[in-house]
Amino acid sequence: MNISVKWIYDEKGNPESAVVPKKIFDKLLALVENAEDIQAVKDFNASDEETFPSELVDRLIDGENPVRVYREYRGLTQSKLGERVGLDPSYINQIEKGKRKGTAKNLKKIADALNIEVDSLI
Repeated sequence: MNISVKWIYDEKGNPESAVVPKKIFDKLLALVENAEDIQAVKDFNASDEETFPSELVDRLIDGENPVRVYREYRGLTQSKLGERVGLDPSYINQIEKGKRKGTAKNLKKIADALNIEVDSLI
């Protein structure tokens, strides 16, 4: 590729900046953005961060109770979750129906049992 470049020099005569045609600049910018995107994907894939399916996210966005959404995603019944955290299933049910908010301590237990951050339940 033949690129027409105009150099701009500093006071010592060293190249400081380059002026290139806009078409070339746009191509270079696209290449840099693609490289950044590729690196971001590599970094994410190298992390241990769990991802969730769009259906789960959609349910949360639609306002469904997060305890219910994550419990069902993990394949647990209210009874099984209650058993894991030492709470009565009726208490879990009341949280899921919005009749109770749940104490910070109990929400932390539930979050730990569901392997999520407690912030995800608030």
